[in-house]
Amino acid sequence: MAAQDLTLPGLTTRYTSFLDQVRRAYNGKAVIAIDELDKIHDPEQVKELLTEIKGALFVPGIFYLISISEDAARSFRRRLASGRDIFESTFDEIIDVRQIGVATAVAMLERREETGEDTERLPRACLEVAALFGGGIPREIIRARRTLSFAEVGAAGRTRRWAARILLKEELEQWEGHLGEANLSGADTIAIRRHARAAAECLQAGDDSEATYGKIRKALEPGIEIIDPQGLRHTVGYQAEGIAANTEAKSGDGPTPEQQAAAYRHIAGDLQALLRLLILTHLGERIVRPDEPRENYEARILECHRALADKPALAETLLDELRKGPEG
Repeated sequence: MAAQDLTLPGLTTRYTSFLDQVRRAYNGKAVIAIDELDKIHDPEQVKELLTEIKGALFVPGIFYLISISEDAARSFRRRLASGRDIFESTFDEIIDVRQIGVATAVAMLERREETGEDTERLPRACLEVAALFGGGIPREIIRARRTLSFAEVGAAGRTRRWAARILLKEELEQWEGHLGEANLSGADTIAIRRHARAAAECLQAGDDSEATYGKIRKALEPGIEIIDPQGLRHTVGYQAEGIAANTEAKSGDGPTPEQQAAAYRHIAGDLQALLRLLILTHLGERIVRPDEPRENYEARILECHRALADKPALAETLLDELRKGPEG
């Protein structure tokens, strides 16, 4: 007889039978972690996947830890208003894992520092800068720390200003080097590359002063209008069903909300990359003013980073408020 592929019910039965054996080996209970679902940003795809595997999730004594995207989590939070869906019927609870604060990030980095030579360890001030440039995300914070480790130390030594300059230089070079991958026309790519090079030249030629970072910001800001000339970031946002327009449908020959959403998806990544550079530029600008209060600022800059991943227009607004000063 020819071999037959297992059907989904048959595969589920075999899986639950295997879990029964696992439970007996682990005192009747087991925890299974399913990672990387947070990399699927389209909630509809997540719903389809959960629908297929749901029959295998409810086995007595088996508990699941599943990472999901912010869009899926938002759908769960809106369950009382939007009615039952696969998220509501699958998850018992959603735990929001927020960015780590600067103090926690520095403690994490200091533990890693203990394994290195004394001469290779970075001062706490530099670790704080790495934490802020990493946006509160552990993996990015460690990458920032690694970048500082390989950087040449200037005459002024390893200071907060030195760390900010090194990390912004790295980000600018990475951004400029990959502009050919941007979802822009050839003419727009050339135009925004000019702004990238102008910003890099400002950093290269200028000193570690507030004025230098101000010039970098002015060089970068026009790129926002090149990427998003229609201002889609102000009219389109993430919703539980995916990216959809927040504005009412337009009449006449104008673009529909669905068309706006599709256009926004096309530019979202490029817009986020540029806004991140502007956030980091402002961070460098603020670091050279050490006399101003830092604690509240650190929380607000991390809020900017978080908003950037979810809604760039909000990150842009928060950044504008930061520029107005501590009371902004």
